[in-house]
Amino acid sequence: MVHFSKIKNLIESSTPAQIRATAYRLKVGFPVLIDSELDLVPRRLVDIRSTDLLMSLLDEFFGVNAIDPQGDCTIVKKFQLQLRRGVFNCLGLFFEPTKLFGCHYDSGGDWIKSLAEEPAITEKLSDRQKQHISKLGATSERDRAH
Repeated sequence: MVHFSKIKNLIESSTPAQIRATAYRLKVGFPVLIDSELDLVPRRLVDIRSTDLLMSLLDEFFGVNAIDPQGDCTIVKKFQLQLRRGVFNCLGLFFEPTKLFGCHYDSGGDWIKSLAEEPAITEKLSDRQKQHISKLGATSERDRAH
């Protein structure tokens, strides 16, 4: 949901939900979930109009590596999502617990409240810094090699 604006035009429905998991904040400030039973974390069930291409792009964006899943920071797992109308089996992304270097526990995992209180580093960047990062991201691999 941190990147909601990037997929909002593809969302068909969004429903409040909860998941048994543990929430952490990465050093850069983004929230991640670990597959555990520690907290009842607020989330949303999002139905999106998807294609195989979109799902591949989202997997790549969130660091899922289909070729080498052991090297990922993000893992795809089945889990149960609690809605008002019952419990549903879902497929979603969790952060790999062995990659939690320098992260801190986010009690309760309310990412909206947490990000409002302490925005991610990317929200603190100046426009000039954001432009510089965009230029770096647009540089091709060939250009960096020369």
